[in-house]
Amino acid sequence: KKRDPVVLYERHLESNGIISKAERESVIARVDEEIEAAIREAEASPHPRPEEALRDVLEEPLARIAADPAIESVRPLPATARGILVDSLRVPGIGLHVEQMIVELEPGADREALVRAWDRLLDEEPALRAAAVWRDVDEPVLAVHRRASIPVETVAGDLETYLRRDAAAGFDLERPPLLRLAFLERHAVWTHHHLLLDGWSRGIVLGRLATLLRDPEAPRIERPALAFEEAPRPLEAGHATPIGRPSELPAPDVHGSDRYGDVEGRLSAADLASLEDRARRARRTLSDVVRGAWALLLARYSGRDEVAFGATVSGRDAGLEHAVGLLIRTVGLRWGVEPGEGFWPWLDRQAEREPIEGPGWADESLLVVENYPFDPTVGPAARYRGARTRSALVLLLVPGSGLGVHLVHDRTRLGDGDAA
Repeated sequence: KKRDPVVLYERHLESNGIISKAERESVIARVDEEIEAAIREAEASPHPRPEEALRDVLEEPLARIAADPAIESVRPLPATARGILVDSLRVPGIGLHVEQMIVELEPGADREALVRAWDRLLDEEPALRAAAVWRDVDEPVLAVHRRASIPVETVAGDLETYLRRDAAAGFDLERPPLLRLAFLERHAVWTHHHLLLDGWSRGIVLGRLATLLRDPEAPRIERPALAFEEAPRPLEAGHATPIGRPSELPAPDVHGSDRYGDVEGRLSAADLASLEDRARRARRTLSDVVRGAWALLLARYSGRDEVAFGATVSGRDAGLEHAVGLLIRTVGLRWGVEPGEGFWPWLDRQAEREPIEGPGWADESLLVVENYPFDPTVGPAARYRGARTRSALVLLLVPGSGLGVHLVHDRTRLGDGDAA
């Protein structure tokens, strides 16, 4: 018959004179008293439940940041922004995620009025006063500062030389604002980090800037609260079949002093209207058509009958059309190419394929259709320079008078001749 091992051990201690029965009972009584005292103390604590105490430990660094009188609020960093932050920290000095808007100034333009309008914008828009916090926290966040003024510089010399130097300088992502303004002889350059704004938000900011230049006393606008997306879902089992590196492209020898090249073109307003009309009749969007054309081009250059590439989507739910911040996210698309099949029937089939969310799909090529509301009072005089990412190739379509087409390429991966 089995005996209780605890009882056997107690008898062993007693029979060998290691501890007496009275001593054993005294120890047990003291332990019981200490346990009861610990329970009473826990019950009297402001946080009796262990999960609340654990939450306080995890949130303590964020509470410390929020307690800083210079900080207005602390915001979570959306998944897309976390990737941008990591890229920028890992590879500084080459202009990753630095965005520039170049405006040709009219003779006699009031530069001081432009600076005042920008400072009013920073006062109105919390997103423009944000900086990243990633040290001594479990997850990086954006800290919105209560006050910030736009740094202004007057620059002598060539515009292109300044743009290259400005992009390479980047930003100290811990010090707001992550934007600046420079005046050259005939141009103004607004530079910001992509961590703050997506293309849609950039259009909103420039539209508001135009309003403030026309009417410096324009009523303040209250923006809707941002809703940040969750981290990307892992690849589903059915989509995990490897197909090699997405849309493999030939890598040339490295040449030139600048890492990124930018080939620009423009679709006229008439051609854009014709294309959109044809897409509507096929019950497809402009984004669908561009994705199809991009997939066919990648297939031709890579020699594959199935290609994968990244594509951005706005990430804006109903009610967030006027929100300012970084709401975009990137999804992976994998499209097959059937030689001899008509474009529109093929596009119907491919456009219905489910996006693949997960890392790595944008490493080779990324398609960005900035299909946001466009303010014609700002756009025609403004020129965009940016979309420098870890992707070898980025096709960026920007609304304006027609449709601006920018092909940004990493010269260590694709030469100027091939990009053109």
